[in-house]
Amino acid sequence: MTLCLRRSIAVAVFSAIVGIAFGAARPASAQGVRAQGVVSATQSNGHTSPTVSGGVGYQFNQVFGIGVELTHIRSFDDGTNYPYYCCGTNRGHATVFTTNVRLEIPTVSRRVVPYVVGGGGVAALTQRYDVIYAAADVAALLGTNVVSPTILPGPAFSYTTTSLALTLGGGASIMMTKRIGIDADLRALSIMGNETLTVGRFGVGVSVRF
Repeated sequence: MTLCLRRSIAVAVFSAIVGIAFGAARPASAQGVRAQGVVSATQSNGHTSPTVSGGVGYQFNQVFGIGVELTHIRSFDDGTNYPYYCCGTNRGHATVFTTNVRLEIPTVSRRVVPYVVGGGGVAALTQRYDVIYAAADVAALLGTNVVSPTILPGPAFSYTTTSLALTLGGGASIMMTKRIGIDADLRALSIMGNETLTVGRFGVGVSVRF
């Protein structure tokens, strides 16, 4: 084999590798508008809740994109304990709006598109407390020695606050066609209130590229 032929083969192999790594790594519709919907399970303090989210964004190139996302957490446990309350529930729900940066990672696969997402926004939290007082605790508050298993129903109340929200996560899109993908999505969401609430979210969804 001549030196010239060897060089030609080396150049061809190198060009093929570069083409696979960069040119053939992504579907033809990598750039443009992207819409996504995800159904997830959210975990907070041992409490699991269904969560739905939807978003729309624009992918400027094969790597960089921006977008907005709206997430609704049906219920969560903020982990608050009250020493004089017994048997009440401490639950809430949240609606979170964030603007995100999305980085899609080029690979040698045409079908698998890994991505990383990070951003921030605002969260509206509604917390509800269905309070039940234990008679023994009420007696302790009053300074008496009366001990009774009697449970006294108390008022139920709720309030809504608006807080800063931060999100970080990622996942992968498996492209079924050039425009439609099935997504696996993992996120950590922190809501900055009087007590920071951090939840984990894992879900599956569908994304469409236009």
